[in-house]
Amino acid sequence: MSSAPATQMATNISEPIIEPSEVPSGKSSHKFDLKILRDAFVNCIQADKTLLLSEYIRAYEELCV
Repeated sequence: MSSAPATQMATNISEPIIEPSEVPSGKSSHKFDLKILRDAFVNCIQADKTLLLSEYIRAYEELCV
């Protein structure tokens, strides 16, 4: 099995994935809150060992502040 040449792999990249206006400015009034992070990670794992993705994402977003 051979891989495709690099020139063929990059032919579909013609437009930026995100627009410059979509890039966060880095200015946020929200401060990092360890309690939110902890609560979200604790709540994301249920008793039956399933993962609540919404809580996991909430924790991840808190890390990105």
